[in-house]
Amino acid sequence: MREKPESDEVSWDSGTVADFYAGETAGWKEVLGPGMHYHFGSVDPASPIDDAEAHFRFAVRQFYPWIPVRSRVLDVGCGWGGPARILVDERHCSVHGITISKTQASVFAERVPEARVSVMDAQELDLEPVRDDADVAIMLESLTHMPRPDLVLRRLRPHADLLLIRDHVSRGETGFTSPHWRMRFPSRAEVREQITEGGFHLKHEEVLEIPWEVSAAFWLENIRRAFPVFTPDGQFTLLRRLCEQIIHHGPPNTEIMLFVAE
Repeated sequence: MREKPESDEVSWDSGTVADFYAGETAGWKEVLGPGMHYHFGSVDPASPIDDAEAHFRFAVRQFYPWIPVRSRVLDVGCGWGGPARILVDERHCSVHGITISKTQASVFAERVPEARVSVMDAQELDLEPVRDDADVAIMLESLTHMPRPDLVLRRLRPHADLLLIRDHVSRGETGFTSPHWRMRFPSRAEVREQITEGGFHLKHEEVLEIPWEVSAAFWLENIRRAFPVFTPDGQFTLLRRLCEQIIHHGPPNTEIMLFVAE
């Protein structure tokens, strides 16, 4: 995330994102813990650094001011169901998760049987009126994985009254792409434009203060504990290198922001 690539063009498609999160989940469980949340950069200042579940609950709870109890929630890029589990338990929400990964959907269905989960490309959302409509759509660090965010938001607009986005945004005036992470980090202006083009009206935005070095040290320790001899190629190696860069060279070129639109 720290170094900008030479090309600013998106260099992957939805299929490569699906492959990114495919395969066995044992390694993910070792690194992420039982909650199976993956929100890099979240630290609850009131909790010990080794309390992984507290940090991840903190990330989800940042949405709570906009998620009334018993809301219908559409979780776009739902991962393994961590946020859905919290929303069902703490807010008594009705959750429908969307993921492009069959592996993630299988874990989601097992962990949150009270919720629904669908395997589909968010850029080709095929939702039913009324049945799939939601009070709130949430996107926790998922929009940056999508090659065409404008298409996602446009298809989402008819089915969600409120949109909540929490994601990494470029600190500069322009965005940049990281082909290794299959992610594009847009500028603030780009996100605003994507929200508007999707048919939403931006009503609130804020930068979320993140103790990057503390978060990086936490994730690095998790990886070293899970893989004491050899870190597997792929995202675990990328995450390890990112943590090492932050610890030795300072914060990345991104900041975490919260956007609220209706």
